[in-house]
Amino acid sequence: MERYKLKKNNPNDVIWWVDNANDVKGEWLFTFDKKVFFNMFRDYPDKLTEEQREIFARENPYWADFFQDRPFHPYSIGVDDFDNIKEYLRFFNIKTIDDMTDEQVLDWARAGKMGVKTQVAVGIVEHGECGRMPDKKKAVKLLKQAIKENKEFVCTYIMHESCNGRHDIPKEYFGMEIV
Repeated sequence: MERYKLKKNNPNDVIWWVDNANDVKGEWLFTFDKKVFFNMFRDYPDKLTEEQREIFARENPYWADFFQDRPFHPYSIGVDDFDNIKEYLRFFNIKTIDDMTDEQVLDWARAGKMGVKTQVAVGIVEHGECGRMPDKKKAVKLLKQAIKENKEFVCTYIMHESCNGRHDIPKEYFGMEIV
């Protein structure tokens, strides 16, 4: 998009339109942030957030009216749409891995983006598969570190059935680490 000039219909508008009319016919591209671009005929309203649809309708009443009979099928963009964490962060305007929400971190790991061991470990963390609920906050912190280091996150659960009555051996052990 760098080759094309961006313009606004009105100075106070949020939406920037790509000025490519001399090179391309029938393609109306726009952006809210100069990073993510939408094709009006292909993407409106499905790929816009609710807030973006409201802004679009306010700033472009003619087109909002034109498309009013178009059925709305929200397009859910998820981690499977991204090849790497940098693309994901850029698309959602997240500055660093540390700025990801707990749910975003868990989604990334659930999708298998960090490996099968991590995918299984996240299931254990979320569902307490081993009879006790691990510390989810600690798990998310370790997951963020694993994403940064491009490593896997694993859980270890050991239950000592033979230690009934003995106090020198823990009855169970649950550990989380990065490998």
